[in-house]
Amino acid sequence: MALDRIREVVRQKPWIGWAVVGGLCLIAAAAVAIQFTGGPPDNASLANEVTIRYEDTGTEVKIPRGRVEQTIWDRPLPLDPAQGLENPDTKKLTGFYPDRDDWKKMVEDIAEQRKR
Repeated sequence: MALDRIREVVRQKPWIGWAVVGGLCLIAAAAVAIQFTGGPPDNASLANEVTIRYEDTGTEVKIPRGRVEQTIWDRPLPLDPAQGLENPDTKKLTGFYPDRDDWKKMVEDIAEQRKR
């Protein structure tokens, strides 16, 4: 039978059994990590347009959330919630969500994810 052959191979070469167990442990660890970190964001939410208000000029623009988050991800650590997106007119970092608490939470979440 097939199970007898597998049992015999594992008995002769125990490292095969340990390799299979190790692989299963890695898969289980990855599944648990994805479950507890919430997994990657879905593409639809990253495509949603968010409003960015430039505080130095008062202008507002709509930008895909994914581009906003990528800009923050590309910045060197430590991330500072007091620095917004660059205003293309003045080159100052004054672009924020209209609700600064939402901006602060988003930047802190990205900083936390980058520490892992």
